[in-house]
Amino acid sequence: MQKVLDTLFQITPTLSPKLKDVARLILDRPNAVATTSMRALAKQAGVTPPTMIRLAKELGFENYEEFKQVFQASVNDQSFGNRASWVQQSSETEGLPSIIHELAESGHSNIQHFYQNMDMEKVCKAADLIINAPSVYVIAAGGGGKPGTKSGDAYYCFGLPN
Repeated sequence: MQKVLDTLFQITPTLSPKLKDVARLILDRPNAVATTSMRALAKQAGVTPPTMIRLAKELGFENYEEFKQVFQASVNDQSFGNRASWVQQSSETEGLPSIIHELAESGHSNIQHFYQNMDMEKVCKAADLIINAPSVYVIAAGGGGKPGTKSGDAYYCFGLPN
């Protein structure tokens, strides 16, 4: 998969605008290729499914399924180190301001997609249920440390009385 991502990164500046949209999405979230249908990924990129096929062929694959299989085969092999190396390589060839711009653009796009698919009626209904509940408990898990350590296994629970 890394070889495909490296090639995609190298050819992105030469692609058509629609293919660039797909390339940016894939470079930003490569595991999505393995776990998301072609149609759903195309929708997220704002293109049609044939554009996804064109990109796969541009990268030397016979079809999109063959392209996707490369990502599926390596989805369990992804590590932070691989991603960090890619960002480091990108900053060396494109310069840090370009990387920051790409990250900002990607974040903005992710926020737009999040709100675009949100059903406000359901959000309001959920808010009403929470507000009118006698008690609300929120449990969140997360952390950036190693599993098994205090920072890696941070669990939080708090109640919101009505």
